Amino acid sequence: MGKNKVTLNDVAKAAGVSSSTVSRVLNHRSLVKSDTLKQIEDAMNSLGYIHKNTNTEADSHDNAAVIDESPLILLSIPSNNYQFYHEIISGTYEAARVHGYYLITSQLALDPDSDPVFCSLVRQMNVTGVIMLNNVSEKFLNEIQAICPVVQCCEHNDNTAFSYVGIDDYAAARNATDYLISCGCRKIAFLNGPLSYMYAQKRRLGFLDSIKTANLTIPENWIVSIGEIDYDMAFSTCYRLLSLENAPKAFFAVSDIFAIAAINAAEQFNLRVPEDIMVVGFDNLEVSRMAHPAITTVSQPRRQMGYSAFELLYNHILSPDTPTSIILNTELIVRNTTARFL
Repeated sequence: MGKNKVTLNDVAKAAGVSSSTVSRVLNHRSLVKSDTLKQIEDAMNSLGYIHKNTNTEADSHDNAAVIDESPLILLSIPSNNYQFYHEIISGTYEAARVHGYYLITSQLALDPDSDPVFCSLVRQMNVTGVIMLNNVSEKFLNEIQAICPVVQCCEHNDNTAFSYVGIDDYAAARNATDYLISCGCRKIAFLNGPLSYMYAQKRRLGFLDSIKTANLTIPENWIVSIGEIDYDMAFSTCYRLLSLENAPKAFFAVSDIFAIAAINAAEQFNLRVPEDIMVVGFDNLEVSRMAHPAITTVSQPRRQMGYSAFELLYNHILSPDTPTSIILNTELIVRNTTARFL
């Protein structure tokens, strides 16, 4: 007769604890209180559980149950098409490997209709923790937290009681805009992402505060929120702006994809970059240095963001505590789409 499979959720339900606590017993039992440890071990015994590392004599019992104890982390991203996420995923995988965890990605743009589906997925897959890159509500985060620990990465809400890893989007955008102004730019258009995202709101505010401090006036139609990080949509937007009688002479784009679109749109009007028009991007994607000309951009430590998000989650799995926020530094990488004193 084959062995029965007992999941972490089965043991957790029988013991009246969370699945992450059961995982802690299996991997780091020294960190678990003695009374909780006994409670979980009693549940294991009642379910016929025998640990994989027990002796061969115990393993020979045909009716013994074997627990599926491989710790699994779910990384939720809006889409795998955007190059921005690749380094974050790589950093997260590396941290998971170091700690002996498995990592899977969910490529789903979450909304109220899909939230129950995602929570059901977390339960069915017996997930030990979730790293959330999606833009989701506090209510949804609480629903996930009721199942397992969750950490936000990149996109986060400062006002929620959840740990997160991110950057100072406001300061990064303001610094980039200040730099364009220092290059002599006075007519700067802003290519933003959807304002439903926190990063877009903060970068917009950083841009506007820089413009205000410099006593510049920017037409409202130069400040554009594009529905997604999409080259074709950005190219159409830039082409329209450059067709205006009062056209911008510089672009600050919240994505390197948008910046490339601005460069190529400028070429359609025989505008030279940076002599006739300057461009600053964001993210320091690999394509930003391969573009012609190479793009001045804000560099995010994306690999470090993924690694740090996993480390935060790992700490919460082992020892739930108060929320922790990690704000990583950005750097303005000056390349050939900007120049001073032309």
